[in-house]
Amino acid sequence: MKIRGSEWPAFDLMHALKNTKSSKKVIFPDRLRNDATIQAIRYEALLSEGVSRTGFSIIDNASISLSLDTYQLKGTRRQLQHYTKAPAWRNVNEELEAILYQLALHEQGLQNNKLIHRPFTLNVTPEFSRKAMSHQQGFYDYCKRRIDKAFKSELDCKPQYWFTIEFAPVSTFTRGHQRPHLHGSILLNSDDTISMNHQKTPVSRAFHKAVGKCDSGFSNHLLDLGSYDKHSKKSGNPILLTKVSWAGYCLKHKAMARAFLNKKGNLLTDNQTKKRAKMIHSKLLPSKKLSKPISSEIQAAIDAIKW
Repeated sequence: MKIRGSEWPAFDLMHALKNTKSSKKVIFPDRLRNDATIQAIRYEALLSEGVSRTGFSIIDNASISLSLDTYQLKGTRRQLQHYTKAPAWRNVNEELEAILYQLALHEQGLQNNKLIHRPFTLNVTPEFSRKAMSHQQGFYDYCKRRIDKAFKSELDCKPQYWFTIEFAPVSTFTRGHQRPHLHGSILLNSDDTISMNHQKTPVSRAFHKAVGKCDSGFSNHLLDLGSYDKHSKKSGNPILLTKVSWAGYCLKHKAMARAFLNKKGNLLTDNQTKKRAKMIHSKLLPSKKLSKPISSEIQAAIDAIKW
């Protein structure tokens, strides 16, 4: 994608790695608890058939035993029962945190038929990248401030959303440049996604205003507002599983973003979404046993899921 009259800022990975902050320490049990929790949510989402089941039991002996690499426990004093609960919120990893944000938005979308839950990808211009990289509070803060300001200006009310910043590896796809872009999910009023008189939709206008002026060629590729319904039908997966899988996809290059931006976390959301996500997290406690272990066919289906 050629940007006329503008060059991408230089990103020095080696310099970034020398100065990067270490990620928060997660002890061995919490790492396994995160993995097992994510696996259990994906299993429940696979069986959900579109039904909201955010209060389900995430862990039992059958599901966790299939989620863990049991060889890690052999020859040690660690007991399986130590991993039969979700990690505390402070020890939730980024993928599980994003999944909880997805569940929070999904739940609200089901409760209000005027709201629509959509995935989005937002490309940013070289000029936007330079300003964000030099911003006193950092790249993330600059992005969120610009987006929030544009939403307030262009939409009747500020939508709930979360996003992550991705720095894809340099390749032919990125035209040889590091091109940061945003992946995330947003809960919108249905009217904000409707185009009038062949003009941009209100949400598209807001994102364009946040990124700033760009030429027509780039503008056509600036925002990709997807549809969970369409992808669910295309993939043959339940819509809730599609949403859970999108959370994992958004974080596929999180280590590179952490290195370039010298920041521990790679997720931003609004206070209301975080509050609801924490409420859902509080419900993720063992309450009942599954009637039978996960079958090899279901396990294979979970492992094969791709966005």
